[in-house]
Amino acid sequence: HLWTHFSIFEVWENITENEIKELEGLFRQIYRKDP
Repeated sequence: HLWTHFSIFEVWENITENEIKELEGLFRQIYRKDP
């Protein structure tokens, strides 16, 4: 899926701070696996 900036912001409005923190944790784990 290719995410446009508009689609991201539309979803972002419905995301809570706790969900954002969870997403940040997932992204950090993913990036740690990449060299």
